[in-house]
Amino acid sequence: MMRQIILFTRKYPYGFHETFLAAELEYLAEKFDRILIVPNQSAPDMRDVSKNVMVDTRLTLKEMGKFRYIVKAIFTISFNLFFKEISQHSKYFLSPKALWRILMNLEEASRVQRYLNRLKRKCELESGGTILYTYWLGGQSLGVSLFKEKNPDQLFVSRVHRGDLYEESHQLPYLPFRKEIYHNIDKVFLISQDGFDYLQTKFPEMQIPAEIARLGVPDPGFTAVASADGVLRIVSCSTLKDIKRVDLLIAGLSEFSRLYPDQSVEWNHLGSGPLHEHLVQLAGEILDESINWCFHGQMPQEQVIGFYRKNPIDLLINVSSSEGIPVSIMEAQSCGIPVIATAVGGTPEIVNNHNGILLPADPSPVEIAQAIQSINLALDLKKNNSKKQWEEIYHARDNYQRFVNSLYSLFD
Repeated sequence: MMRQIILFTRKYPYGFHETFLAAELEYLAEKFDRILIVPNQSAPDMRDVSKNVMVDTRLTLKEMGKFRYIVKAIFTISFNLFFKEISQHSKYFLSPKALWRILMNLEEASRVQRYLNRLKRKCELESGGTILYTYWLGGQSLGVSLFKEKNPDQLFVSRVHRGDLYEESHQLPYLPFRKEIYHNIDKVFLISQDGFDYLQTKFPEMQIPAEIARLGVPDPGFTAVASADGVLRIVSCSTLKDIKRVDLLIAGLSEFSRLYPDQSVEWNHLGSGPLHEHLVQLAGEILDESINWCFHGQMPQEQVIGFYRKNPIDLLINVSSSEGIPVSIMEAQSCGIPVIATAVGGTPEIVNNHNGILLPADPSPVEIAQAIQSINLALDLKKNNSKKQWEEIYHARDNYQRFVNSLYSLFD
């Protein structure tokens, strides 16, 4: 019997997002006969995929205005499901943001459900040989759950990361249809112990089949070179959104130059986002001449690793207010780069005072500056321990082989 996975993504293999999925796909493609990727959206650029990995764009969402979204959702949703969700979360009934999330999840779910029904009619779902896998827990997962409700023999799994797990990471702490999804799922794969504990605490009344399946990055084949000219070279790698708090990092760098005026610093930020112009202006206003800085814009994963290969890098900093476990930290550690990061989400599972500095969840600029100096005084030791942390816990080879074997065991 052919064994296949139908993998629902946001955009992958299109665009810059979810690029870390590429490493996992290599191991999935080795074990399974076929991988069918079904993205929710497309973009102009498509990444290369293995010969037994195919992409089906029939589900990709075309650009449309919000009004058309709502109208489409109203005519495709189950009204019983809609009102059940509203009744269970009545305190959000008057929140336009909550209603919008409900409608978007239902609209997305309806497309997935129709898509799977079409595959079933055309006999494109291998009976007992297909795993439906959603990379994020959201509207696509709800659609698969609704399909499984009428097809109970179908296998359904999902990864869960950060924004699709921690309700408190959102300004409105509400994620719709979680119980409906978990009720029909065969396995939830959490990327951290913190996420696993959160899920069990959040839904104590449900016996959710869950397992920790950490992400990982492959061996880059090198260790980043430390600066040899007395300049401390710092990198940050993230989208430029409020949750990443790059403004706080800039304040920390400014404080560092005040406390340690004789230390020259070079700071490079890799990544872009809606706050780009604001943060460039802020850096120009408060960083003095002892800090050279540059915003490089969005980079695919291979270019990020290329940057670490070609340039001396002494330290990566992440001061996010919420995280799962950042792949950017795994990438840095695989290159032997020490990390300063905030103790949020699963970050304490990857950053500690042996391989870097773990800051409080809400550090002050002074605390950031002092942490930078502490790393600066012990660079060699931190670099060695950073590489060792990646080898022991976040090597793609080990983590994805275990994950693939766990998926395959569901057929037993």
